[in-house]
Amino acid sequence: MRREKNKRRRALIAINEKRVIRIIFHPSLLTLNVVKSSRRDAYYLLYPEQGFCTCTDFFFNNILRKKEYECYHLLAYKIANEKGLVKEIKCSDEEFKRFFAKVIVGVLT
Repeated sequence: MRREKNKRRRALIAINEKRVIRIIFHPSLLTLNVVKSSRRDAYYLLYPEQGFCTCTDFFFNNILRKKEYECYHLLAYKIANEKGLVKEIKCSDEEFKRFFAKVIVGVLT
């Protein structure tokens, strides 16, 4: 129960800090849903429809421990999306490579 409260608190902080982001690249219209890390210049890539996040918490609990687990990034996205609070950013397709490097940093740290 305490862990769930902490997860919800962290999700609400991410929403309030506008770290729940939908990035739309143009002209391709490729769309990425991410949560920016609060501690470093990294992003966690989300596939909310599949319930997947690239954070280590999700990896350890879902993949290694084989538990059904929703990390706070997925919870933050779910809440923000329902309330229309997902920050939307438009970028050029040329910026994709630079941005995706920050997603890789989030996966590796």
